[in-house]
Amino acid sequence: MNFVIVTGLSGAGKTQALRRMEDIGFFCVDNLPMSMLEAFMQMCHDDESIERAAVVIDSRAGEKLKNAYKMINDFREKGYEFEILFLDAQDASLVRRFKATHRLHPIKGCTLVDGIARERKMLDQLKELAGHVIDTTSLSSNALNKIIDQMYGGHAFKDEQMLIFVNTFGFKRGIPLDADLVFDVRFLPNPYWVDELKAFSGQSEQIQKYIMEFNEAEAFLQKLYEMVVFLVPLNKNSGKDQLKIAIGCTGGMHRSVAIAELLNQRLIKEGYRVILSHRDMKKDGTA
Repeated sequence: MNFVIVTGLSGAGKTQALRRMEDIGFFCVDNLPMSMLEAFMQMCHDDESIERAAVVIDSRAGEKLKNAYKMINDFREKGYEFEILFLDAQDASLVRRFKATHRLHPIKGCTLVDGIARERKMLDQLKELAGHVIDTTSLSSNALNKIIDQMYGGHAFKDEQMLIFVNTFGFKRGIPLDADLVFDVRFLPNPYWVDELKAFSGQSEQIQKYIMEFNEAEAFLQKLYEMVVFLVPLNKNSGKDQLKIAIGCTGGMHRSVAIAELLNQRLIKEGYRVILSHRDMKKDGTA
């Protein structure tokens, strides 16, 4: 029985994630009253026809959400098996999404910005308990769907509970705040200064071939791969179920993307569970 409690900030993608989970076979319930959570969990565990279930618990529970932290710890003491998926996003992104959809924030009686801040504080303890945290700030709906598929699609992976997130970025736009490990590849030759290569991204064969012609690139990629493989079981043994790696270059379009793509290929080939994203690649005009 795979039981998932989905929670997180309003506007961060909980509805999208739940719909995708339903598409891949989960029995899903949105906005279940807190008082019914244990009964629902027990029903799902008792019903042999339900193999996977997901329920959304969030700030719409109001004051009763204060009991969530104790309730979830009690569930674990009683032997229930479940995991918590928390969806987050930066405040500016949440504001844009609410303005675009003209939806009202569930925290009433205050400005949108204050509502987001209050909700974030309400959910701090649930985020602390979460086994998986997904920052959807730079994710499209399709990208979030792919992450849900990789997390819950039922494929067989090495270290099944360990997710490796590989995210590229441009230093000129700042380092990702949620990264466990940050690698700077600005020491590599920059294709931006080669006229015939400038317009391509690091996803292209041309850029990857250009970068990997330099000995230091292959040496770095091999050492990076070996470090990730070394760290996965250590992090898993310490209780973590995800490792977030950020690889950066100046603009986040060429070098970091190429290295991340090649690292992803090696990890996938060996059966590791990888979610790859490029935060700043399209911001520089590449397709």
